[in-house]
Amino acid sequence: MQHKPNFRNVFRKLIALLYALRLSLHTLRGEVANRWQTPSQIVVASGIAIFLLCGGCRKTVAPPGELLFAAEVAAQAPLQLADIDTMRTRIVIDKSDYRLHLYEGDRLLRTYPMVLGFEPIGDKCREGDGRTPEGKFHIRTKYAHAKWSKFIWLDYPTDESWQRFNARKAAGEIPATASIGGDIGIHGVPEGRDEIIFDRQNWTLGCISLQRAHVDELYALIRTGTEILIQP
Repeated sequence: MQHKPNFRNVFRKLIALLYALRLSLHTLRGEVANRWQTPSQIVVASGIAIFLLCGGCRKTVAPPGELLFAAEVAAQAPLQLADIDTMRTRIVIDKSDYRLHLYEGDRLLRTYPMVLGFEPIGDKCREGDGRTPEGKFHIRTKYAHAKWSKFIWLDYPTDESWQRFNARKAAGEIPATASIGGDIGIHGVPEGRDEIIFDRQNWTLGCISLQRAHVDELYALIRTGTEILIQP
């Protein structure tokens, strides 16, 4: 049975998204009003957003706790770039948790929510399979992107990627005519579409996607050659 649109629920959903986004943006810019300065107050504000979002809605916008996590990320103090050695930063991506972790050596600097290729489970086997590759990579280069704010280009396929690819071909797991693919990177979302991350919409062809403000921050903290570990 099809459900008729409920415009009151749609309105609640929109208000919740705008509320959470406003809180996130203001906190990242250091512009949070006095009434939302403490962690407990930020939790309360996030709870209100989640209540508005879920009340009467047939389907939630994000998995449980995702909006609260996004608010916690936004509430973190701005990083002091001058105090961070970009020669020591590294990235760890946990695909199953939808998290990108940024470290300076062994010190955790940031954890960002992220999404993946349209087939999020499993290692990339071939071009066009929609999977995000797993293993150890490095940043080939990085540059501003007209649609996604920034693009951080990984050195996929590596020698290990080729070994796996050839082994799969030899085992008949993929067609002999298959190609390995490329152009895998970390990038933002189209402008005004941060809900893609809240919703965990795995929309890319295999890249890792972050909110625009998050990819902008990450971009400043990494360099060509930065190590990236992508785990299942």
